[in-house]
Amino acid sequence: MGSLDQFSSKDFDPKTFINGLCESKPEDASLDRFLTDHEMKLHIAAEDLGLYLHEESLRSTVKLPSAARELARIKEEVSVVKMGVESALRGVESKSRDHQANAVYLELQQLVELKTRMESARDTLQEAASLSSMFKTIDSMLHSNDLVRLADALQRFNRGLAIVGDSLVEFKRGRDKVANLEERVLDLAVQKLDNALKVQNGDHCRTACSVLDQLDRSQLIAQHYSKIRSEPLIEVWDGYSPENPYVSWIPGFYDEVLRSISTECDWCESYLPEYYPSIVLDMLISFFRRIEVPCKARLAGATSQSSISSLQSIEAMAQSVESTADFVDALFDCLRDAHALGNQLGEKDLLKAIIVPYDDVLKNYPAKESSHMKYTLEHQMGLVTKSLAAGVESKEDVLEKSLEMVFGMVVDSVQRCFSTTRGTSLPEIVKVIDGVLETYMSTLARTIKPELFYSKEDSKASVETHDFAAMLFLPPLLAKIEAHMAALHGQVKDRVRSLSSLMEKDVSGEVLLRGSEFLNVARLSWNIDLKRSIDELCSKDDVVLLGKAEASLQSLSNQIDLMIEKSFTDKLEEYFGMSLPREYSAEPKAATDTLSFSAYPLQYVISAGEQLMMLPQLFETAWGSNETDENMQEDMIGDWIDRLAASSASLYAKYLGQITSLPTESSRQLTADIEYFCNILSSLGQEIPVSLSAWQAALAASDSEAMKSLISRIDDTSDGLDIVMLVSKLRNIDL
Repeated sequence: MGSLDQFSSKDFDPKTFINGLCESKPEDASLDRFLTDHEMKLHIAAEDLGLYLHEESLRSTVKLPSAARELARIKEEVSVVKMGVESALRGVESKSRDHQANAVYLELQQLVELKTRMESARDTLQEAASLSSMFKTIDSMLHSNDLVRLADALQRFNRGLAIVGDSLVEFKRGRDKVANLEERVLDLAVQKLDNALKVQNGDHCRTACSVLDQLDRSQLIAQHYSKIRSEPLIEVWDGYSPENPYVSWIPGFYDEVLRSISTECDWCESYLPEYYPSIVLDMLISFFRRIEVPCKARLAGATSQSSISSLQSIEAMAQSVESTADFVDALFDCLRDAHALGNQLGEKDLLKAIIVPYDDVLKNYPAKESSHMKYTLEHQMGLVTKSLAAGVESKEDVLEKSLEMVFGMVVDSVQRCFSTTRGTSLPEIVKVIDGVLETYMSTLARTIKPELFYSKEDSKASVETHDFAAMLFLPPLLAKIEAHMAALHGQVKDRVRSLSSLMEKDVSGEVLLRGSEFLNVARLSWNIDLKRSIDELCSKDDVVLLGKAEASLQSLSNQIDLMIEKSFTDKLEEYFGMSLPREYSAEPKAATDTLSFSAYPLQYVISAGEQLMMLPQLFETAWGSNETDENMQEDMIGDWIDRLAASSASLYAKYLGQITSLPTESSRQLTADIEYFCNILSSLGQEIPVSLSAWQAALAASDSEAMKSLISRIDDTSDGLDIVMLVSKLRNIDL
């Protein structure tokens, strides 16, 4: 066996010792027997060494100074324990310096190390003997199908080689053989796992998983579980037939997934608790990623078929999204009930895997809405043109129907935007609505022309004039458009605020999100461009959401106001233009002739006054049955009377300025006419314009001095000064 000195060496190595021992083995001796004999010798030597250590310990105790007796005495003297302890410590410290005691301790320590190394050598010999015996059977093990036995043997091989090493001739190819055995065990374990997963045999599955854990191949468990357990779902997915509408088929598919997942959760929680719930989440993620591309293709086909309208396409899109939202609700409820939630990263990955196929569909949603609304608007305005030309329905009814249809269409679009995308497409939809309403206002502007309101005033003369009364439905129509615009703007603003609150939510937050809200919060979490556009929309509190439509409406309003005003003043212009200058500028034919003077106004101004006095009744008749607020109606009537009265006065003043001369009698007559016209204005609640007041005052001046006094009282910047100067010239009054 050799000298004990080799066990005392600091660089003693059991493997080196055993290798050297094996090299000294006689050629005709059996390795197993040789190693067993030396193991027995080391065992006997170790026992002898232990006995020797025991005897030496007893002798060493006798050789120790009286410190032990001193300590025993101190223990008995409890009353002076403090002083005794200090004395004992000093005694122990003093005795520890004794050279003889140190030598005894060092000798004992060396003996302990020697014993430990000999025991290590003995254990190594045992492993070597066992390993040598096992290697004789390793080839036969490679053909065995007993997974548990092979896994146990593999574990023992690895442990033996780790202790003994493979430097011996007998163990030279040991690691290669063990590697082959490991591959065999791995193949059997994976095969057993797959078979167990297919039939959901829990016991066999646990056995296979235990072996894979021992081999440090745990990642294979989740991979094979995802592959095997998703196959039934793949069969359901592949069972779809293009003959059936996809949006009608998808809810049934989701129901099958829910039933499968409920079963999977129960089974995994019972038989694979160490891997649950992550193994189920991983399988779902893998499955939905696997069907992502075909799902996109089916969705694209279901929402873009040439045989369906844009609205039907949008409805199919909304139906598929709603089905998915319901599925997500039910799925996460199922996972929550099965205690399968808690891994936020896995939950977000699962949610993204479900939603990603719908992202392309949702991106195309604004374009679908645009196509639908533009087509519908074009069709509707075509019907308006035909109805107006046919004359069967009143113009008011035709235009009001178009108004209700168009605004109903855009309101429905906003509703669909939130039911389909939970508002995430609102920035694009607002732009689409703005463009559609701008087109509608522009089309109305081209439709509502003066020619639309021509009437035959004199059937014999076939004179065409604008029917002023027929136009009076237009201001209430404009008021309705403005009311619809305001309501739409408010609705969109409210939607923007709700969208802003959606932006603050998170699928992993404390707020429990449901349905499409859940889907679109998740969608926003990875769609950076979409989130940026919504942030921009939500950050502008005073933003004009429908700027183009508002501008187009204002242009339409101005056009209608001018058209109605012109229709009213055209008739007055006939009165003023044909009669007024001729009546007052005429001169006597002879010295004896004089212009006749009447204390009553002339017919032209009476006709103009009567037309003005008819305004309240016309407006009441036209707007009295209109469904507008009473106060708003009164305000509108008052505004229009003010507008038309001011236009009439301005027109009258314009034609007065065309008079070329004012003989005395003409001055008297003009004074009566202007007074009549001003009385009409006053009865309508209007202030007398400066121009007409100046005419009255200038006509009332009796001579040059009175005219000069009047001029001195008039502001130099006022229009009245020019009128007074004109009247003075017409009356031949020198200033």
